[in-house]
Amino acid sequence: MAANVVILIHGMGSHQVGWSAEWIACLEANAKLFAPYAAGKRELSEDLEFVEIAYDEPVFELGYRQRWKDLAGALQDAALPAALKPALTELAQLQDAKLPEFAWTHLLDPLLWFGLNQARQAVIAEVGAQIATAMVGAQAKAANVHLLAHSLGTSVIHDTLLCLAADKPSGFDPKKGGKRFSTLVTVANVSRLLNAWESPSDKLPTAAFKPHSSRVRPGDLVADFVNVRHRSDPFTFPRCFTPDWSAPSVRTLEPDRFDELMHVHDLATQVDHPVVARKILSLFTGRETLGTKAGEMDAAWERYGKRYGKSGLFAFQNLASLLEPDANRDLGPGELARYLTAYAREALA
Repeated sequence: MAANVVILIHGMGSHQVGWSAEWIACLEANAKLFAPYAAGKRELSEDLEFVEIAYDEPVFELGYRQRWKDLAGALQDAALPAALKPALTELAQLQDAKLPEFAWTHLLDPLLWFGLNQARQAVIAEVGAQIATAMVGAQAKAANVHLLAHSLGTSVIHDTLLCLAADKPSGFDPKKGGKRFSTLVTVANVSRLLNAWESPSDKLPTAAFKPHSSRVRPGDLVADFVNVRHRSDPFTFPRCFTPDWSAPSVRTLEPDRFDELMHVHDLATQVDHPVVARKILSLFTGRETLGTKAGEMDAAWERYGKRYGKSGLFAFQNLASLLEPDANRDLGPGELARYLTAYAREALA
């Protein structure tokens, strides 16, 4: 029986039941590069139990997309919050036929999360309930609990952990008898970019949700924290997550290769990096000797080089200054929408 439960939290875009199969396949493929998983001698599923968290369909899809139908429908909604109108207007003005569809299926999620506190609270409630259920199951098996979040999911898990600790301290606040999560791995961390401008909790002030100073850090709500950031990922350019914490600190890993520029933000592009894969898998499985057998890392690097033959540290650099120079100033939904549309234009070109 697996002694480790890994909770997976997706990012923006449509995610239906079973969405995590691609992530699991990515982790399994990387595990097979290292003993004891190489040559089919042991399956990763013998050591890890995966639990997928889904919030897109119950909140964004059913709560907003199906009601609005499209961006034009959203703008005609008399109940549309004033804070969101400039952002959705920005998206609706896109001319390229591909862009409005991409905006509707992907970019709407972070805008709703960022600009509409009601949506943020609904996501936190949905994710919190699913994590609580997973935690009960893990405790019954005396399993360690790890978290892997990507993109929008990094902001979602950040706020959810804070709210769980405040609402259910006996279960989720280590300082009050709750269980500490063993590992938090964030890939393409946008928690600062999408930082709450209004508290989603009636028990915590807005300042408690500042990622660089919050309780979501090693030694507090989580034991270990790994942050993975692709150097060419434009979503991590503005308000980059770079906490200056004393030990124990977050470990930041920065892949720099890709197959196609459109994929630099993808989880697989970043997790397939041999150092990233080895670190994540060793933390999740507790096997500290992964990748130390002769030739294993050489084979992993060869596979990585064949899959990801491009590098470009100057990719998307024209976006780097759009939300600067004031890196600490709070953003508005309209500003975020303009940045997201600029990204979409370049990425889909």
